[in-house]
Amino acid sequence: MSIEFDALTKSYRKGRTALHPLTLAIPPGCAVALLGRNGAGKTTAIQLLLDLLPATGGAARIFGVPSISLKPEHRQKIGYVSENQHLPDWLRVEEFLRFLKPMYPRWDDALTARLLKMFALPMDRKLSALSRGQRMKAAVLGALCYRPEVLVMDEPFSGLDTLVREELLDALVDFLSGGQCTMLLSSHDLNEVERLADTIAILEEGRLGVHGPVDELLSRAREVSFLTGTALPASPPPADWWNISSRSGGVTFTARDGADEAALTAAIRQYWPDAHSLSLRAPGLTRFYVDCLRRLEAGGGPLGHSTSNSTSQPRDTAA
Repeated sequence: MSIEFDALTKSYRKGRTALHPLTLAIPPGCAVALLGRNGAGKTTAIQLLLDLLPATGGAARIFGVPSISLKPEHRQKIGYVSENQHLPDWLRVEEFLRFLKPMYPRWDDALTARLLKMFALPMDRKLSALSRGQRMKAAVLGALCYRPEVLVMDEPFSGLDTLVREELLDALVDFLSGGQCTMLLSSHDLNEVERLADTIAILEEGRLGVHGPVDELLSRAREVSFLTGTALPASPPPADWWNISSRSGGVTFTARDGADEAALTAAIRQYWPDAHSLSLRAPGLTRFYVDCLRRLEAGGGPLGHSTSNSTSQPRDTAA
């Protein structure tokens, strides 16, 4: 595996647990997005993976090597970009690239030239004088030019304007299309997730909830709507019916596992016998994720187990 979390935990003083035992395996070529509300544990997981924080228990590994034992030859194959990226502000862009190049044997001059042309960075300007968008372009440039085998990104495009985000996304999509890089992305932006990731892992209060390939999760789920004169059922509906809402004689919810539409329809009529004008369709990622979060906010309890035994699948590069 390129990335492994093995019962990884992090607790702080006064008993606060930021990350409960997290077990997740990411094979080479897979792109996984960590999702969840603020404070869910996404950044903590990334910092533990990169040995930026000490773990309380368990282990994180990259290339099969425990994070606490990573050597320079391993770190030369890891790229890291975050929203609070620290850059050597006293260097000009051209000096920044010359500073980095000797550290990475896999440095690709042709890729560097292509990215510089795409990003249109002013080579003679100090990093401290760049705009926020330009600084993030410089950070991404510095992380990609040596063609890392593992790329870790923590909210990389937070606060950037639309054009800069699209330029960075285009560059990353192009870079990842070769299928040679494994990516772990933390993001609140579902547009980024849809463009870059093939798998999602939703953290809830430091615990891994829903996890699996995006296509599989969405193809199994159903966005449900129907008309009824019956109020909300007195008995609790199934736990995987998320965000049940009743307005003006209509009911909507997302069924996490509704691929068997005949069985889902029969189950709905057990709770709403007069249900009619029934609509079942696969949801988009935004609807799926938002209903998942709303269920949590309503106190719906744990989201349940992952769909793929906590092991992600690599991208289909033939697509």
